[in-house]
Amino acid sequence: MLSEWWQRYKNRARKPKSTFRQYAESIAWAVGVALLIRSFLFEPFQIPTGSMIPTLQIGDHIFVSKSTYGIKLPFASDYLVRWGQPERGDIVVFPFPVKGHHDYGKDFIKRVVGLPGDRVRLQGNRLYVNGEPIATVRHPGLHDCGGNSESRPCSSCVQQKEKMSQHEFITQHCPEGDYQFGEWPRTLSGVDPVEFVVPQDRVFVMGDNRDNSADGRFWTRDVADQFTPQFRPNPETQTVPIGLLKGRAVLIWWAEDKSRLFSLVD
Repeated sequence: MLSEWWQRYKNRARKPKSTFRQYAESIAWAVGVALLIRSFLFEPFQIPTGSMIPTLQIGDHIFVSKSTYGIKLPFASDYLVRWGQPERGDIVVFPFPVKGHHDYGKDFIKRVVGLPGDRVRLQGNRLYVNGEPIATVRHPGLHDCGGNSESRPCSSCVQQKEKMSQHEFITQHCPEGDYQFGEWPRTLSGVDPVEFVVPQDRVFVMGDNRDNSADGRFWTRDVADQFTPQFRPNPETQTVPIGLLKGRAVLIWWAEDKSRLFSLVD
């Protein structure tokens, strides 16, 4: 009885598949492999704004490593297994974390500058972590701010090299004086946050384009549930839960400037 069933199974297995079935199975395998890679290894991401200029330009296409800090199930709000922690200087992608805002859930990309327990402060465009200034080297002269002219607060920027952990990168900001960020006019001193401590299991993030980045410095709300330029420190709404991090930016695989193709993200 068993031998007869096995013989029928082998005969059925030898039956040639139709062309349609072969194509369908090939497509199904390809889609399955792509979904596995996207969910657990690498996810493509396009830079939507100029908040990370000069490190990342508008329109850059990058790969985000999904396994740097651990493994997450698709659409999960925390890691299934975590084996790594973000480091200062990592560029990370995450869904906008503050409920009640029109950007809630939209993917953002910023640089980690504060880890759990860190005391962070930005004073005169100098970043302090735990009371110590981040090492910087000022680049002489003024530089083109880049990005879309209608969105940037100034046309010429001051640039400086900063070092965090093993990362070395360039940040930029407007020269001293008044400027406009979106609908919020303010002076440089008006965006400097008071010192606060990053809560546990959260990170504080900023854009490298310091005066054109809607980052953790501005994620505060007033009584009307609208964001306000008047800084009211609230570490719970100004930081990102580590469990929400989708991954770390690792590679530029397409850029308008062909000299930047396949360059590592730092």
